[in-house]
Amino acid sequence: LRVLYQGFEVKNESFFLRFGRAVVPMKIVLELDQYEWTVRLVDLWGLPPGVDIRPHLTSKEMDIPTVFFGVQRGNDTFLFTNLVPAKYLLQVSYKSFLVEQEFRIPTEEKSVVFPAEFPVSFRVLDSHGVSLDGVFIRLSRGGKTVDTLYNGSGSVISVPPGVYRVSVIYAGTVIGQRSLDVVGERSIDLITTHEPIFPLVVLLIGIVLILCGLCWSVIRKDLVYVLVFLVVSVAIVSLVCPWWSLQGVSSVIQTSSALYLVPLDLVSMTSTSQVVAGELSFFPDVFVTVMAIVVGMMVLGWCCLGGGLVVK
Repeated sequence: LRVLYQGFEVKNESFFLRFGRAVVPMKIVLELDQYEWTVRLVDLWGLPPGVDIRPHLTSKEMDIPTVFFGVQRGNDTFLFTNLVPAKYLLQVSYKSFLVEQEFRIPTEEKSVVFPAEFPVSFRVLDSHGVSLDGVFIRLSRGGKTVDTLYNGSGSVISVPPGVYRVSVIYAGTVIGQRSLDVVGERSIDLITTHEPIFPLVVLLIGIVLILCGLCWSVIRKDLVYVLVFLVVSVAIVSLVCPWWSLQGVSSVIQTSSALYLVPLDLVSMTSTSQVVAGELSFFPDVFVTVMAIVVGMMVLGWCCLGGGLVVK
């Protein structure tokens, strides 16, 4: 008589069946000790895993290989039932990460740290799509946070898989915030509401040029100078101002899109009570070439106007 239970041989006995057993059946009682066992899984942050991970058990003492999966009893707790006394192997895997631990039942509850983590690279940009340095990137999850200083050359943070709140902080103010789902290696552009200073500088240069043209017109007693300087100033300022923009507002969300020539970016921003984030649109090569020709023609026009003034 051979009895198998959940892959284990729990009884192996030989006996003779005499003629009398045909009238009086033989009764065999088999008692098994069975146990429950609980395992608690946490990641490197000490939090429940942020992805679907199911630990399972197997044993080399099994005659028929069998896999037991735990029943989840909480965010980080799994229960295994009806386990016979034996030496088991606990396996927890996710993608290329694997944790194995051996133990013998009966035993106490175990806590297992699952070491999976993935690198996340960040690029922080201002509202014009220009790299922004001197800001802090903060990742938050489950009441825990990690901060890193972004120096403008890219920043990489390795974190366990899960859903994070990413905040960009400049001078103590949150200028960007979004949700980030980490299930593997990621590369993220963080568009912020920070306004660069160079558009203001270009605007001031344009105003100075207009004033210079006005003064030159008064001195030469010819309005053509102020008109020429006005056209050149407007053209220069247009390089750093949006060529077109689109905005939408509701009671809970605000969105906007703006196209800039320098740098050539189409920036879309979305703002809610929980999210302040944006994205860059990538242009085809033909569009980039056409816009480069436009800028070149504008520069050529400025040169022609300047040459005309010098000749005059």
